[in-house]
Amino acid sequence: MGAPRDAIASYERCLQIRPRRTATRGQNRLLALNYVVPGEDPFICNAHVKWGRDVEAAIEPLPALSLADVDADPDRPLVVGYVSPDLHTHSVSYFAEAPLSHHDPSRVKVIVYDVCPRGDARTEHLR
Repeated sequence: MGAPRDAIASYERCLQIRPRRTATRGQNRLLALNYVVPGEDPFICNAHVKWGRDVEAAIEPLPALSLADVDADPDRPLVVGYVSPDLHTHSVSYFAEAPLSHHDPSRVKVIVYDVCPRGDARTEHLR
């Protein structure tokens, strides 16, 4: 796997330089920690908990849903939403294809939020 300890040090330096750059900051550091400290280590768990709290604090909460806007018809199709930045030539897109292509359209309405900054032939295939 290369040099995960060096990678962690680099990620931590990036976080020092730009601690609030994005809501997903620090994800790579968390991944690299799994290669240095195997198993259920409290340090890794605490790092994930702290990351989750930091992300939660950085994101503006959504407004509460009004039940008046909900269609209560039990025979209506279920609306299922998928959100991913990886709907391009990325391993996630291959995992996502099965559920996307196997919903019964008479029972399930699928909505996909593609937040991928770049599309490619794989993105077009999934559309």
